[in-house]
Amino acid sequence: MPFCLWTLNVIRTMLNKHHGIALSKSAVSRILKQLGLSPQKPIYRSYKQDPKELEKYLGITFPALNFSTQAQSETIRR
Repeated sequence: MPFCLWTLNVIRTMLNKHHGIALSKSAVSRILKQLGLSPQKPIYRSYKQDPKELEKYLGITFPALNFSTQAQSETIRR
């Protein structure tokens, strides 16, 4: 398969398509647990991410946006 994220539904579909085995999501989850496998949270991070640009954004741009938002919020409250 051309991707790395295996969900219970993907495993169910593959078992049904290739082996004719129809299982519920809970059954697949139970079997995976018995095999010692646990669900993993996928990492949502771009492989193209530039660490220098991210540092600049987190250090300069984001705090300025946050300050601007707080200032606007104060203006609205008055």
